[in-house]
Amino acid sequence: MKIAMQVFPMRCRSARDEERARRQQDQFDEGMAFRKQQADALENYRAKQFEIQQDTQQKLAVNQQKRMISTSLRSW
Repeated sequence: MKIAMQVFPMRCRSARDEERARRQQDQFDEGMAFRKQQADALENYRAKQFEIQQDTQQKLAVNQQKRMISTSLRSW
């Protein structure tokens, strides 16, 4: 009888350990999913900023060309 009582708590402890390990894994997975989501959001933000920068530089170049043309036509 004494042996059976010693085995039973081990099973309970093992089940508790398994549940704890499962919860920890779930928390880890959630944390990693959140980090991936944040990394994706940052990557998208940086890509959009780069796109905006390129567009702005292109518009500035066009405006500069227009000013140069306008200035050269006035000197005629």
